[in-house]
Amino acid sequence: MPKSATYPCWVKTNASPLLIATVLSLFLLVAACGDSDGSGDGAQSVEPDDSATISDDDEASGNVSEGNVPEGNVSESETDPAESDGAPTETEPEADIESSGAATDAGGEVNADDANPDDADPGDAEEAAEEASGEEDDVEETGDANGASEEVAAGECGAGGPISDLRQTLELTTSDGAVRSYDLALPASYEEGTPSSVVFNMHGRGSNAFEQYVYGDFIDQAQADNVILVMPQAESRDGAVQWRAGAPGDGLDLDFLSELVAEVRANYCTDRFFAAGMSSGGGMASALACWAETPFEAFGPVTLAWYDRALCTEAGPRSFVYFHGTEDNTVPFIGNGQGLDAAPTTAREWAEHNNCDFDPVEERIGTEVVHFSWQNCDAPTDFYMVEGGSHTWPGALDIEALGYVTQEISASDLIWELFFG
Repeated sequence: MPKSATYPCWVKTNASPLLIATVLSLFLLVAACGDSDGSGDGAQSVEPDDSATISDDDEASGNVSEGNVPEGNVSESETDPAESDGAPTETEPEADIESSGAATDAGGEVNADDANPDDADPGDAEEAAEEASGEEDDVEETGDANGASEEVAAGECGAGGPISDLRQTLELTTSDGAVRSYDLALPASYEEGTPSSVVFNMHGRGSNAFEQYVYGDFIDQAQADNVILVMPQAESRDGAVQWRAGAPGDGLDLDFLSELVAEVRANYCTDRFFAAGMSSGGGMASALACWAETPFEAFGPVTLAWYDRALCTEAGPRSFVYFHGTEDNTVPFIGNGQGLDAAPTTAREWAEHNNCDFDPVEERIGTEVVHFSWQNCDAPTDFYMVEGGSHTWPGALDIEALGYVTQEISASDLIWELFFG
Protein backbone atom coordinates (compact mmCIF):
# COMPACT_ATOMS: atom_id res chain seq x y z
CA MET A 1 0.00 0.00 0.00
CA PRO A 2 1.24 3.47 -0.76
CA LYS A 3 2.50 5.44 2.12
CA SER A 4 0.22 8.26 3.09
CA ALA A 5 1.91 11.57 3.65
CA THR A 6 1.09 15.21 3.58
CA TYR A 7 2.93 18.06 1.93
CA PRO A 8 2.46 21.78 1.77
CA CYS A 9 -0.14 22.74 -0.80
CA TRP A 10 2.52 24.33 -3.02
CA VAL A 11 3.64 20.80 -3.90
CA LYS A 12 0.78 20.54 -6.38
CA THR A 13 1.79 19.90 -9.97
CA ASN A 14 0.23 23.17 -10.99
CA ALA A 15 2.09 25.29 -8.44
CA SER A 16 3.23 28.56 -9.95
CA PRO A 17 6.92 28.83 -10.89
CA LEU A 18 7.21 32.05 -8.88
CA LEU A 19 5.91 30.38 -5.73
CA ILE A 20 8.18 27.39 -6.20
CA ALA A 21 11.15 29.71 -6.73
CA THR A 22 10.33 31.56 -3.53
CA VAL A 23 10.07 28.36 -1.53
CA LEU A 24 13.26 26.96 -3.03
CA SER A 25 15.15 30.11 -2.15
CA LEU A 26 14.00 29.90 1.46
CA PHE A 27 14.89 26.22 1.66
CA LEU A 28 18.36 26.80 0.29
CA LEU A 29 18.92 29.67 2.67
CA VAL A 30 18.16 27.34 5.55
CA ALA A 31 20.41 24.69 4.02
CA ALA A 32 23.30 27.09 3.57
CA CYS A 33 23.06 28.21 7.17
CA GLY A 34 22.92 24.62 8.33
CA ASP A 35 26.10 23.56 6.51
CA SER A 36 28.80 23.08 9.07
CA ASP A 37 31.58 24.56 7.03
CA GLY A 38 29.58 26.54 4.52
CA SER A 39 31.60 25.25 1.64
CA GLY A 40 30.70 22.98 -1.20
CA ASP A 41 34.08 22.11 -2.47
CA GLY A 42 35.31 19.39 -0.20
CA ALA A 43 36.69 16.14 -1.46
CA GLN A 44 34.04 14.20 -3.21
CA SER A 45 33.28 10.87 -4.64
CA VAL A 46 31.47 10.24 -7.75
CA GLU A 47 28.41 10.65 -5.87
CA PRO A 48 28.30 14.19 -4.69
CA ASP A 49 25.77 15.43 -2.32
CA ASP A 50 23.00 17.14 -4.21
CA SER A 51 20.41 17.78 -1.62
CA ALA A 52 19.51 21.34 -2.24
CA THR A 53 16.85 21.17 0.35
CA ILE A 54 13.92 21.84 -1.78
CA SER A 55 11.93 19.25 -0.06
CA ASP A 56 9.69 19.05 2.85
CA ASP A 57 11.73 16.72 4.90
CA ASP A 58 15.11 15.95 3.48
CA GLU A 59 18.48 17.46 3.73
CA ALA A 60 20.12 20.14 1.81
CA SER A 61 23.43 19.99 0.21
CA GLY A 62 25.16 21.53 -2.67
CA ASN A 63 28.73 21.21 -3.70
CA VAL A 64 30.42 23.04 -6.43
CA SER A 65 33.84 22.50 -7.70
CA GLU A 66 36.16 23.49 -10.34
CA GLY A 67 37.22 21.87 -13.47
CA ASN A 68 38.65 22.15 -16.91
CA VAL A 69 37.91 20.74 -20.24
CA PRO A 70 40.64 18.23 -20.69
CA GLU A 71 40.03 14.71 -21.71
CA GLY A 72 41.60 12.73 -18.96
CA ASN A 73 39.98 10.85 -16.23
CA VAL A 74 37.82 12.74 -13.91
CA SER A 75 37.67 11.51 -10.48
CA GLU A 76 36.48 13.07 -7.41
CA SER A 77 37.99 11.41 -4.63
CA GLU A 78 36.25 8.20 -4.04
CA THR A 79 34.80 7.82 -7.36
CA ASP A 80 35.26 4.76 -9.27
CA PRO A 81 32.46 4.07 -11.59
CA ALA A 82 33.36 0.54 -11.58
CA GLU A 83 32.97 -0.10 -7.98
CA SER A 84 29.55 0.88 -7.24
CA ASP A 85 26.80 -1.23 -8.32
CA GLY A 86 25.40 0.80 -10.99
CA ALA A 87 24.20 4.15 -10.40
CA PRO A 88 26.98 6.55 -9.73
CA THR A 89 27.09 8.42 -6.63
CA GLU A 90 27.98 11.87 -7.28
CA THR A 91 31.26 11.12 -5.89
CA GLU A 92 31.79 7.66 -6.97
CA PRO A 93 30.03 6.69 -10.06
CA GLU A 94 29.55 3.04 -10.07
CA ALA A 95 27.95 1.24 -12.81
CA ASP A 96 28.25 -2.39 -12.15
CA ILE A 97 25.70 -3.44 -14.66
CA GLU A 98 26.90 -6.87 -14.63
CA SER A 99 30.48 -7.46 -13.96
CA SER A 100 33.38 -5.49 -12.91
CA GLY A 101 35.29 -2.79 -14.56
CA ALA A 102 35.77 0.88 -14.27
CA ALA A 103 32.22 1.50 -15.19
CA THR A 104 31.11 -0.18 -12.09
CA ASP A 105 32.00 2.88 -10.18
CA ALA A 106 30.93 5.21 -12.81
CA GLY A 107 27.52 3.88 -12.96
CA GLY A 108 27.20 2.70 -9.52
CA GLU A 109 27.16 5.02 -6.67
CA VAL A 110 27.80 8.62 -6.60
CA ASN A 111 28.90 9.97 -3.34
CA ALA A 112 28.97 13.43 -2.13
CA ASP A 113 31.99 15.30 -1.11
CA ASP A 114 33.06 16.10 2.34
CA ALA A 115 31.13 19.28 2.60
CA ASN A 116 27.60 18.34 3.27
CA PRO A 117 24.78 20.78 3.81
CA ASP A 118 22.73 17.96 5.14
CA ASP A 119 22.88 19.58 8.53
CA ALA A 120 20.08 21.96 7.73
CA ASP A 121 17.05 21.53 9.91
CA PRO A 122 14.22 20.10 7.77
CA GLY A 123 11.69 21.39 10.22
CA ASP A 124 12.88 24.95 9.72
CA ALA A 125 12.74 24.52 5.97
CA GLU A 126 9.20 23.22 6.13
CA GLU A 127 8.15 26.07 8.32
CA ALA A 128 9.68 28.57 5.91
CA ALA A 129 7.91 26.90 3.03
CA GLU A 130 4.56 27.09 4.75
CA GLU A 131 5.04 30.75 5.50
CA ALA A 132 5.96 31.43 1.90
CA SER A 133 2.93 29.60 0.59
CA GLY A 134 0.62 30.95 3.23
CA GLU A 135 -1.06 27.59 3.54
CA GLU A 136 -0.91 24.50 5.66
CA ASP A 137 0.10 21.01 4.64
CA ASP A 138 -2.78 19.46 2.79
CA VAL A 139 -1.50 17.49 -0.12
CA GLU A 140 -2.10 13.88 0.63
CA GLU A 141 -1.02 11.04 -1.50
CA THR A 142 -3.26 8.08 -1.49
CA GLY A 143 -3.88 5.06 -3.60
CA ASP A 144 -2.51 1.60 -3.86
CA ALA A 145 0.58 1.57 -5.98
CA ASN A 146 0.83 -2.16 -5.64
CA GLY A 147 -2.79 -2.73 -6.47
CA ALA A 148 -2.18 -3.21 -10.16
CA SER A 149 -3.17 -6.45 -11.72
CA GLU A 150 -0.70 -8.56 -13.57
CA GLU A 151 2.24 -7.23 -15.43
CA VAL A 152 1.27 -5.31 -18.53
CA ALA A 153 3.36 -5.52 -21.67
CA ALA A 154 4.75 -2.44 -23.36
CA GLY A 155 2.14 -0.81 -25.57
CA GLU A 156 -0.79 -2.09 -23.50
CA CYS A 157 -2.86 -0.02 -21.10
CA GLY A 158 -2.69 -0.68 -17.41
CA ALA A 159 -5.25 0.61 -14.93
CA GLY A 160 -6.03 0.76 -11.24
CA GLY A 161 -3.36 3.17 -10.07
CA PRO A 162 -4.36 6.12 -7.87
CA ILE A 163 -5.44 9.13 -9.90
CA SER A 164 -4.73 12.62 -8.58
CA ASP A 165 -3.84 16.02 -9.93
CA LEU A 166 -1.33 16.29 -7.09
CA ARG A 167 2.10 14.74 -6.89
CA GLN A 168 1.79 11.43 -5.04
CA THR A 169 4.33 9.50 -3.01
CA LEU A 170 3.73 5.78 -3.45
CA GLU A 171 5.43 2.60 -2.35
CA LEU A 172 6.45 -0.52 -4.23
CA THR A 173 7.26 -3.81 -2.54
CA THR A 174 9.92 -5.36 -4.74
CA SER A 175 10.26 -9.05 -5.57
CA ASP A 176 12.84 -9.46 -2.82
CA GLY A 177 10.53 -7.92 -0.23
CA ALA A 178 12.09 -4.46 -0.01
CA VAL A 179 9.70 -1.52 0.33
CA ARG A 180 10.79 1.30 -1.98
CA SER A 181 9.13 4.67 -2.53
CA TYR A 182 8.72 6.94 -5.52
CA ASP A 183 6.90 10.13 -6.40
CA LEU A 184 4.51 10.16 -9.33
CA ALA A 185 2.85 13.15 -10.99
CA LEU A 186 0.09 12.66 -13.54
CA PRO A 187 -0.63 15.41 -16.07
CA ALA A 188 -3.99 17.10 -15.68
CA SER A 189 -4.95 15.76 -19.10
CA TYR A 190 -4.26 12.12 -18.19
CA GLU A 191 -7.09 9.78 -19.17
CA GLU A 192 -7.34 6.07 -18.53
CA GLY A 193 -7.29 4.33 -21.87
CA THR A 194 -5.18 7.02 -23.55
CA PRO A 195 -1.43 6.22 -23.51
CA SER A 196 0.94 8.70 -21.88
CA SER A 197 4.72 8.60 -22.12
CA VAL A 198 6.71 8.42 -18.89
CA VAL A 199 9.86 10.25 -17.77
CA PHE A 200 11.89 8.91 -14.86
CA ASN A 201 13.77 11.79 -13.18
CA MET A 202 16.36 10.66 -10.64
CA HIS A 203 17.85 12.73 -7.83
CA GLY A 204 21.47 13.09 -6.78
CA ARG A 205 23.26 11.81 -3.71
CA GLY A 206 21.89 13.24 -0.49
CA SER A 207 18.84 14.60 -2.26
CA ASN A 208 15.40 13.05 -2.69
CA ALA A 209 12.56 12.47 -5.12
CA PHE A 210 10.69 15.65 -4.26
CA GLU A 211 13.73 17.89 -4.57
CA GLN A 212 14.45 16.48 -8.01
CA TYR A 213 10.84 17.02 -9.05
CA VAL A 214 11.21 20.72 -8.29
CA TYR A 215 14.88 21.41 -9.11
CA GLY A 216 15.26 19.22 -12.21
CA ASP A 217 11.98 20.70 -13.34
CA PHE A 218 9.91 19.05 -16.10
CA ILE A 219 6.58 20.07 -14.57
CA ASP A 220 5.37 22.48 -17.27
CA GLN A 221 6.58 20.29 -20.14
CA ALA A 222 4.84 17.23 -18.69
CA GLN A 223 1.57 19.09 -18.26
CA ALA A 224 1.71 20.45 -21.80
CA ASP A 225 2.56 17.11 -23.43
CA ASN A 226 0.48 14.74 -21.26
CA VAL A 227 3.53 13.00 -19.80
CA ILE A 228 3.71 11.11 -16.50
CA LEU A 229 6.66 12.04 -14.25
CA VAL A 230 8.17 9.42 -11.96
CA MET A 231 10.80 10.40 -9.38
CA PRO A 232 12.23 7.23 -7.79
CA GLN A 233 13.77 7.46 -4.32
CA ALA A 234 17.24 6.04 -3.74
CA GLU A 235 18.12 4.24 -0.53
CA SER A 236 20.60 5.17 2.16
CA ARG A 237 23.86 3.31 1.53
CA ASP A 238 27.12 3.79 3.37
CA GLY A 239 25.70 6.70 5.27
CA ALA A 240 24.28 8.59 2.28
CA VAL A 241 21.21 8.39 0.08
CA GLN A 242 22.55 7.36 -3.30
CA TRP A 243 22.01 5.13 -6.32
CA ARG A 244 23.69 1.77 -6.91
CA ALA A 245 22.74 0.24 -10.22
CA GLY A 246 24.17 -3.20 -9.72
CA ALA A 247 23.71 -6.03 -12.15
CA PRO A 248 20.38 -7.48 -13.26
CA GLY A 249 19.14 -9.91 -10.64
CA ASP A 250 21.24 -8.75 -7.70
CA GLY A 251 18.44 -6.80 -6.03
CA LEU A 252 19.97 -3.33 -6.38
CA ASP A 253 18.67 -0.29 -8.23
CA LEU A 254 18.68 -1.69 -11.76
CA ASP A 255 16.22 -4.28 -10.52
CA PHE A 256 14.22 -1.71 -8.56
CA LEU A 257 13.78 0.57 -11.57
CA SER A 258 12.94 -2.37 -13.82
CA GLU A 259 10.19 -3.42 -11.41
CA LEU A 260 9.05 0.17 -11.08
CA VAL A 261 8.63 0.40 -14.86
CA ALA A 262 6.48 -2.73 -14.72
CA GLU A 263 4.49 -1.25 -11.82
CA VAL A 264 3.79 2.01 -13.66
CA ARG A 265 2.81 0.09 -16.80
CA ALA A 266 0.43 -2.07 -14.80
CA ASN A 267 -1.21 0.84 -12.98
CA TYR A 268 -1.46 3.41 -15.77
CA CYS A 269 -1.92 3.63 -19.51
CA THR A 270 1.61 4.22 -20.73
CA ASP A 271 3.55 4.44 -23.92
CA ARG A 272 7.30 5.22 -24.13
CA PHE A 273 9.78 5.53 -21.22
CA PHE A 274 12.69 7.96 -20.85
CA ALA A 275 15.31 8.57 -18.14
CA ALA A 276 17.03 11.70 -16.83
CA GLY A 277 18.88 12.48 -13.64
CA MET A 278 21.11 14.80 -11.68
CA SER A 279 24.58 13.73 -10.51
CA SER A 280 24.17 10.29 -8.94
CA GLY A 281 20.84 10.17 -10.77
CA GLY A 282 22.69 10.98 -14.00
CA GLY A 283 24.99 8.08 -13.27
CA MET A 284 21.93 5.88 -12.81
CA ALA A 285 20.58 7.12 -16.15
CA SER A 286 23.91 6.10 -17.71
CA ALA A 287 23.57 2.65 -16.16
CA LEU A 288 20.09 2.33 -17.66
CA ALA A 289 21.51 3.35 -21.05
CA CYS A 290 24.22 0.66 -20.80
CA TRP A 291 21.71 -2.02 -19.95
CA ALA A 292 21.10 -4.07 -23.11
CA GLU A 293 17.46 -4.79 -22.19
CA THR A 294 16.60 -1.31 -20.97
CA PRO A 295 12.96 -0.25 -21.34
CA PHE A 296 14.05 3.38 -21.75
CA GLU A 297 14.45 5.02 -25.15
CA ALA A 298 16.57 8.11 -24.46
CA PHE A 299 18.71 9.51 -21.66
CA GLY A 300 19.52 12.93 -20.21
CA PRO A 301 22.19 12.93 -17.46
CA VAL A 302 23.18 16.22 -15.82
CA THR A 303 26.51 16.77 -13.97
CA LEU A 304 27.45 13.09 -14.13
CA ALA A 305 27.56 10.48 -16.87
CA TRP A 306 29.82 7.53 -17.54
CA TYR A 307 30.61 4.95 -20.18
CA ASP A 308 32.35 1.58 -19.93
CA ARG A 309 32.92 -0.36 -23.10
CA ALA A 310 32.80 -3.73 -21.39
CA LEU A 311 29.52 -3.02 -19.64
CA CYS A 312 27.84 -1.15 -22.48
CA THR A 313 28.93 -3.22 -25.46
CA GLU A 314 25.67 -5.17 -25.73
CA ALA A 315 23.53 -2.03 -25.61
CA GLY A 316 22.10 -0.75 -28.87
CA PRO A 317 22.30 2.87 -30.08
CA ARG A 318 21.22 5.25 -27.31
CA SER A 319 19.85 8.77 -27.74
CA PHE A 320 21.94 10.75 -25.26
CA VAL A 321 22.35 14.36 -24.15
CA TYR A 322 24.74 15.28 -21.36
CA PHE A 323 25.42 18.53 -19.44
CA HIS A 324 28.43 19.37 -17.27
CA GLY A 325 29.96 22.54 -15.83
CA THR A 326 33.69 23.14 -15.98
CA GLU A 327 33.78 24.37 -12.38
CA ASP A 328 32.05 21.38 -10.87
CA ASN A 329 34.02 20.25 -7.83
CA THR A 330 31.52 17.67 -6.73
CA VAL A 331 31.89 15.58 -9.87
CA PRO A 332 35.03 17.10 -11.42
CA PHE A 333 34.71 18.02 -15.05
CA ILE A 334 38.22 16.68 -15.66
CA GLY A 335 37.52 13.28 -14.17
CA ASN A 336 38.75 11.68 -11.00
CA GLY A 337 41.45 9.26 -12.04
CA GLN A 338 39.55 6.41 -10.40
CA GLY A 339 37.39 5.21 -13.24
CA LEU A 340 35.38 8.33 -14.03
CA ASP A 341 36.54 9.97 -17.25
CA ALA A 342 36.55 13.65 -18.01
CA ALA A 343 33.16 14.89 -19.19
CA PRO A 344 34.30 15.48 -22.83
CA THR A 345 35.78 11.98 -22.93
CA THR A 346 32.56 10.42 -21.70
CA ALA A 347 30.56 12.34 -24.29
CA ARG A 348 32.91 11.18 -27.06
CA GLU A 349 32.65 7.58 -25.86
CA TRP A 350 28.88 7.72 -26.19
CA ALA A 351 29.33 9.22 -29.67
CA GLU A 352 31.57 6.30 -30.60
CA HIS A 353 29.02 3.88 -29.15
CA ASN A 354 26.41 5.46 -31.44
CA ASN A 355 28.72 5.20 -34.49
CA CYS A 356 28.89 8.97 -34.98
CA ASP A 357 31.48 10.86 -37.00
CA PHE A 358 34.58 11.35 -34.85
CA ASP A 359 34.58 15.15 -34.74
CA PRO A 360 31.47 16.93 -33.43
CA VAL A 361 30.03 20.17 -34.72
CA GLU A 362 30.88 22.85 -32.15
CA GLU A 363 28.47 25.71 -31.51
CA ARG A 364 28.83 28.47 -28.94
CA ILE A 365 25.61 29.48 -27.22
CA GLY A 366 25.86 32.88 -25.58
CA THR A 367 29.02 33.47 -23.57
CA GLU A 368 28.94 30.44 -21.26
CA VAL A 369 27.85 27.35 -23.17
CA VAL A 370 29.48 25.30 -25.91
CA HIS A 371 27.30 22.70 -27.63
CA PHE A 372 28.99 19.65 -29.19
CA SER A 373 26.74 17.78 -31.59
CA TRP A 374 27.90 14.62 -33.32
CA GLN A 375 26.73 13.90 -36.85
CA ASN A 376 25.70 10.80 -38.81
CA CYS A 377 24.95 8.88 -35.62
CA ASP A 378 22.77 5.84 -35.14
CA ALA A 379 21.14 7.85 -32.33
CA PRO A 380 21.31 11.58 -31.42
CA THR A 381 24.36 12.40 -29.29
CA ASP A 382 24.98 15.84 -27.76
CA PHE A 383 27.11 17.38 -25.02
CA TYR A 384 26.68 20.83 -23.45
CA MET A 385 29.75 22.22 -21.71
CA VAL A 386 28.93 25.07 -19.32
CA GLU A 387 31.99 27.27 -18.87
CA GLY A 388 32.13 28.33 -15.23
CA GLY A 389 29.16 26.14 -14.40
CA SER A 390 29.03 24.43 -11.00
CA HIS A 391 27.35 21.23 -9.87
CA THR A 392 24.00 22.57 -11.03
CA TRP A 393 21.15 21.94 -13.47
CA PRO A 394 21.36 24.49 -16.34
CA GLY A 395 18.35 26.78 -16.38
CA ALA A 396 17.26 25.87 -12.85
CA LEU A 397 16.66 28.29 -10.02
CA ASP A 398 19.91 30.10 -9.21
CA ILE A 399 20.68 28.96 -5.68
CA GLU A 400 23.86 30.44 -4.26
CA ALA A 401 24.54 27.49 -1.97
CA LEU A 402 24.79 25.18 -4.99
CA GLY A 403 27.12 27.35 -7.04
CA TYR A 404 26.78 29.05 -10.38
CA VAL A 405 24.01 27.95 -12.73
CA THR A 406 23.80 29.22 -16.29
CA GLN A 407 20.55 30.61 -17.60
CA GLU A 408 21.71 30.59 -21.22
CA ILE A 409 20.24 27.14 -21.75
CA SER A 410 17.64 25.00 -20.02
CA ALA A 411 18.66 21.40 -19.47
CA SER A 412 14.99 20.56 -18.93
CA ASP A 413 13.98 21.99 -22.31
CA LEU A 414 16.88 20.38 -24.18
CA ILE A 415 16.35 16.97 -22.59
CA TRP A 416 12.65 17.22 -23.40
CA GLU A 417 13.47 18.08 -27.00
CA LEU A 418 15.57 14.92 -27.25
CA PHE A 419 12.81 12.82 -25.70
CA PHE A 420 9.87 14.19 -27.65
CA GLY A 421 11.26 16.20 -30.56
